[in-house]
Amino acid sequence: MFKRSSNSIPKIIYIFYIKDRNIRKQGLVKISKELLSTPHKEYVQQLLSQSLMNGLLKTLEDPIEKHREMTISLFDKLLDEINFEDKVLLSMLILRIISRLNKIPFAETCKWIK
Repeated sequence: MFKRSSNSIPKIIYIFYIKDRNIRKQGLVKISKELLSTPHKEYVQQLLSQSLMNGLLKTLEDPIEKHREMTISLFDKLLDEINFEDKVLLSMLILRIISRLNKIPFAETCKWIK
């Protein structure tokens, strides 16, 4: 068993459901820092699978482009760092990203996807 490196991520999961875009941005920055700085990759995988994935997928449909770009960048870094083998969650992520292309009213402008 591994020890959690931080206790703050479960407390800030609520940011995905707040309408204030500045709070959402601050929460995304904090989640990114916490996830990328933890040495326990098993903890990150478990956290993504159990609680963070739905909120991050919801953020991919955020009307604020910066939030979408931050989330895509976070996914990119996480998938490089951890060996994420949950095929269901990966397929959900791929489908959500593909659905962003040419979608009205917010066609995806993130360069990473294109």
